[in-house]
Amino acid sequence: MPIAGVSSDGQHSIRKAVAIALPEVAHELCHFHYLKEAAKQIYDADRHAKKELKKQV
Repeated sequence: MPIAGVSSDGQHSIRKAVAIALPEVAHELCHFHYLKEAAKQIYDADRHAKKELKKQV
């Protein structure tokens, strides 16, 4: 049975290995890591706001 796709955490070494070993196969981030990356900017902004608020209190 042929490999239809690869799902990983997006680590650069894994991305390179999949690109070399399976160049015709789709490669995607697993849902957990995809959502974690998507939320990172919001998390960082919230953390910064919290630090600024603590300075004023």
